[in-house]
Amino acid sequence: MVEIEVITGPPYKGEGDNKSQPGYFAYYYGLITTENTPSEGWKIKSIDYVPEDFLCHPLHHWDYDAESLVGTVYNNWYGLIDEIDKIEKDDSIIRVYAVGGGNKYRFDFVRITNGDDVLLHEYTQQKEQWVEVNLLKQEHQVYKFSILNPNLANHKE
Repeated sequence: MVEIEVITGPPYKGEGDNKSQPGYFAYYYGLITTENTPSEGWKIKSIDYVPEDFLCHPLHHWDYDAESLVGTVYNNWYGLIDEIDKIEKDDSIIRVYAVGGGNKYRFDFVRITNGDDVLLHEYTQQKEQWVEVNLLKQEHQVYKFSILNPNLANHKE
């Protein structure tokens, strides 16, 4: 995962385009996929990114917050969890632990520059081991930063 901050402005239109235009900061977060080829070694296969809404305060909507997203999606919508056990924060990594129906769940998020908590991984506990799963339905993949997120398909490089 990568988060990029750039200073940008309106595109240059050519000769005679000398009107002063303000620049601005733009933020993106994305996935860089690598591959190891026998002939060339490691190289970047693809870069997928999503523009970050930096100016929108993260608490304006429920899906900007790890605890709210887990409660809304996995409890209210899916009925998978009954309660959130605990939340661990380590720098920009947030882990939400929950239980429901005799199962244990863990949801890993990263907090990006604008304060948005982005879902990275979903786990269930099986035989005392955390096993990564995909619990989100297809129509809700926008809430997880993965190759299944339809927003990434719109921003391939």
